[in-house]
Amino acid sequence: MKITDNYDAVVVLGKEPKPDRNGEWKFESQILDCLETAATTLRAGKVKKIIVSGHSAPSVTATQPWAEADEMARILRDEHGVADADILREDKSHDTIENLFFTKTRFCEPNNFRKILFIVADWRVMRLYYLVAKIFGADYDVDIYGVASEEDPKIQNEIRAFMYTTAWLSDLTPGDDAWLPENSAQTFSDLCTRQELGEPILVKVRQPF
Repeated sequence: MKITDNYDAVVVLGKEPKPDRNGEWKFESQILDCLETAATTLRAGKVKKIIVSGHSAPSVTATQPWAEADEMARILRDEHGVADADILREDKSHDTIENLFFTKTRFCEPNNFRKILFIVADWRVMRLYYLVAKIFGADYDVDIYGVASEEDPKIQNEIRAFMYTTAWLSDLTPGDDAWLPENSAQTFSDLCTRQELGEPILVKVRQPF
């Protein structure tokens, strides 16, 4: 797939970094590849803004030295020459559902961004298509570009995440911004960390949206 259309914004979703043997926190190569693709798309004049989305995964919030969005913005600026004015930072989210919800409500709606391109690792595409349809709704024209990932993802975890995501969001009318905050007792993070694959239904643990 080649990126040939023009877009209001391109979105890169964060993924939890890991410390190397020297204790320096770094993203996996899939995130770096997504950022490079986003920068190339901007330079080609195909997009107006780059939105980087993510604060930290719940499991690493206490120790991670920076918000994912801040580090992605730094990489775009320092390594790819992207101007700060062309980068929008969504730094509140802790999981994929929040990535999309806050990207939509904090940036796409206020700026009237209606044609959106997500650039993600290829193994994230299937679940993201479902989430975009549910959270963004029919008022948005969204494409997803999958970047080949060198990492061998934990496919079982992705299947589990997709299973619980679809179960939880089954009552969400596509594009309804009010539903997610009202139902935040059952967050994606909660479903993925507190349930084992094969268990039938959901656990409700309050985690403010």
